[in-house]
Amino acid sequence: MDITVVGLGHVGLVDSLVLGSYFHNVIGFDPNKEHVETIREGVSPFEEPFLQDLLKETRSYVQFTSIAKDAIRLNSIIAISVETHFNGDGSINLDSFDEALEEIAKNVTKDSMIVIRSTVPPGTNRRTKKFLEEHCPYKFNVVTLPAFGSQGRLVESVVNPARIVIGVESAEVGKLVKNTLSALVPRKAPVFITTPENAELIKWASNLYIGMHVSFINSLARLADVYSANIDTISQGLSQDPRINGEFLHASFGYGGQILPFVLTDEKSDKDVVDYYTSDLFKATIHSNEAQIKYFIDKIYERFRSVSAKKIAVLGAAFKAGTEDIRNSPSIHIMRFLLDKGAFIRLYDPLAEDKVAEHFSRHTHITYYDYPQEALKGADFCLILNDSKEFKELTAEDFKKNLRKPIIFDGKNLYSLADMEGTEYHSIGRRTTIIPSLID
Repeated sequence: MDITVVGLGHVGLVDSLVLGSYFHNVIGFDPNKEHVETIREGVSPFEEPFLQDLLKETRSYVQFTSIAKDAIRLNSIIAISVETHFNGDGSINLDSFDEALEEIAKNVTKDSMIVIRSTVPPGTNRRTKKFLEEHCPYKFNVVTLPAFGSQGRLVESVVNPARIVIGVESAEVGKLVKNTLSALVPRKAPVFITTPENAELIKWASNLYIGMHVSFINSLARLADVYSANIDTISQGLSQDPRINGEFLHASFGYGGQILPFVLTDEKSDKDVVDYYTSDLFKATIHSNEAQIKYFIDKIYERFRSVSAKKIAVLGAAFKAGTEDIRNSPSIHIMRFLLDKGAFIRLYDPLAEDKVAEHFSRHTHITYYDYPQEALKGADFCLILNDSKEFKELTAEDFKKNLRKPIIFDGKNLYSLADMEGTEYHSIGRRTTIIPSLID
């Protein structure tokens, strides 16, 4: 089959290459010429398992262009996979999505199926259909097909989806889409066909549910600190309850990435719009995450009255291991706070280094290192801010040998308390090992 994918970010590029691996002819479009040229050269613009190999394996089936006309006019199946983000007030920004719609309207040459893969607010499906049919003389079946994969597992989530949610305006269109998907991706998965609004809300609800899990266990970790309890033991006890999914019951210093907006829609003029903040539960989830980041910073300030002129080793800037993505990363918030207080940051995160350097281009107190031990060398203390495998493999001896004093603030609870004996080890929701000789 012949498919056009509009947007070559994390979801769009993965979709293009996976479809190409099934021998479909794919044209991937992105208006960013440099981005497209990088992909054409066979280099993945971001980190994702299997992606680099797929770029090589699918050369015969996937083309990339920055010219909208060349991508859109040829095919009648068009997937919109542009990346959306949040404005400063928490509302979703659909500028890139709307630009994609304008390009489709200008260049489409036939009746088409439009597949929405981007993260969008409820009502976008019907708005898309209305816009296209008002601006060009063709008919469109608009399908909401949410992407549920998380970064670091995007290829796997497309190849072996846990479920497929299809949002369409009628049962007849639903059957057509289901048959089309069966031809596109032969792997079987549970298929759930529903209305566009239900599909859009299922995507939002999935993100929210994960965020609530994380905020819940982190709130419980703060309570465990008050009573000198151990959050690991509490999580284990909770996970043994068959009614509770224990996958996200791991305490940390907060979640990151594009997970939760403050408001549910960008339709400000709609009087019936439901503000995300009308739900105390949604509001508490977001506020709890903000409190968790502050709680981690407070731990540092309880130990050091000032960080001015302190050399701080930071391991991890991306919001999770295996990605370069620093969007909404708690690590960035913490580093900015420390830099503004006069600290010197010694950062190790090879995947995210370029994005961090761009983000902190005006700061001169941040240095980048090629190995974690180099970042640790001579630092006053260390912050562990994501769960990279490299960090998990560090031992107490690495910290003792390289830090000026072995003082560690672990925002991901990577190590057991027993394994960190001989260090001053601060973690989340667990007792802190205090070594009197290390206190200034």
